[in-house]
Amino acid sequence: MPESATIPHTTSSGGDSEGKSKSADKSSRTRRLKHDIIEAVNELIQDITTCHEQIAEQAIEHIHQNEVILTLGSSKTVLEFLYAAKEKRRSFRVFVAEGAPRYQGHLLAKELVARGLQTTLITDSAVFAIISRVNMVIVGAHAVMANGGVIAPVGLNMVALAAQKHAVPFVVLAGSHKLCPLYPHNPEVLLNELRSPSELLDFGEFSDCLDFGSGTGSPLLHVVNPAFDYVPPKLVSLFITDTGGHNPSYMYRLIADYYSADDLVISFVYYILGSLGVTMEEVVDWQMEILAQCMEECQPLFYAGREAGLLIGKNEKEREAKNGHFCDCDEAVV
Repeated sequence: MPESATIPHTTSSGGDSEGKSKSADKSSRTRRLKHDIIEAVNELIQDITTCHEQIAEQAIEHIHQNEVILTLGSSKTVLEFLYAAKEKRRSFRVFVAEGAPRYQGHLLAKELVARGLQTTLITDSAVFAIISRVNMVIVGAHAVMANGGVIAPVGLNMVALAAQKHAVPFVVLAGSHKLCPLYPHNPEVLLNELRSPSELLDFGEFSDCLDFGSGTGSPLLHVVNPAFDYVPPKLVSLFITDTGGHNPSYMYRLIADYYSADDLVISFVYYILGSLGVTMEEVVDWQMEILAQCMEECQPLFYAGREAGLLIGKNEKEREAKNGHFCDCDEAVV
């Protein structure tokens, strides 16, 4: 009896040791993954913090003596770019379109005046009348698409068309963190942000024209207040990034240096999950678990939702039976 009693005890101890070893190994992989993610995030923060300075250093190469510059709305990158040119003893004048309906141009005009730049504030509708006196248009951007197009504050497409009509260079300032691997036809890009109608009118004054959900019928007045414009690459003369100046036709190659093909699929996964009501916290928790499992099996890491059917790979049943999750990145397709 004593000898037979010791046999299961030894087996159990061996199983516990093996389980603890696997748990420790998994914990170690998770710590390494978190460390790599934190390093990548810190590097991105550093790039965002310093990109304004790196772009501003190139101002002296593009702004010349006694030129007239036009911009629209407010952009910290544009502000630092113009101020850097002034610091190099370049004398020039700036026209600032106010950027209705949020009038961010008022803020930029105040900042420029506070830094000693000659500034003229104009309405957006006056851009076409002023553009013939302008030597260069310099604007910021929300995002630069893979085809060289620009997602910009509403009103900039009008400015770009006016600049093209009068052969005025249209220059876009954008840090590398604003480069986007998507194209304008992607569903994520087609969704514009519609801001509150209260930025355009007073609800009290137009209450008799609007339907506030009372069920009295269709409203007579519809208010559309988009946040963004799309400026096609043919209207852009030059991009100035923290890595230098680039033509619109070169942007796709520059973006390819920052993104891999897997990033496009991951972006689409985020878009689908968001449309299904999945919160970002749930996505992060889920991907951390999957990444920890796949770290030693696949490089680069690739993940997707089995239930949503977002990825279809060859021999799917064989992989599921063998691994229990998707990790064959070379075979997975969308």
